[in-house]
Amino acid sequence: MKALSFAIVALWIGWSPLFGSVSLLEAPLTPEASRQLEDKGFEHFYSLEYDQAIATFQKLRDADPNNANWQNHLASAYLYKQLQVAGFARRHVHFLQQIFSHQENPGGPRA
Repeated sequence: MKALSFAIVALWIGWSPLFGSVSLLEAPLTPEASRQLEDKGFEHFYSLEYDQAIATFQKLRDADPNNANWQNHLASAYLYKQLQVAGFARRHVHFLQQIFSHQENPGGPRA
């Protein structure tokens, strides 16, 4: 039953372990365009506009299905959309911002 649940969720978010995300008509995004789309997606995400964030992150994922960051951003948006439906997300907005902050550490990892 768990495998069936995983398969349903995987298909729901457009991922297949055999084929990845299928989007043959999408042109590759430039790094700058990817960064702008990512920023737009997080703007929607932190505004609790999960449907718009999902649509934006799907564009990134479709343009580069092997990028784990795009897969993670999309999965996070789906997760928090469901938490919002269940009534949990409004109480944890600050927590969301801390956990899923996409700002890079300019000094690199600390030892």
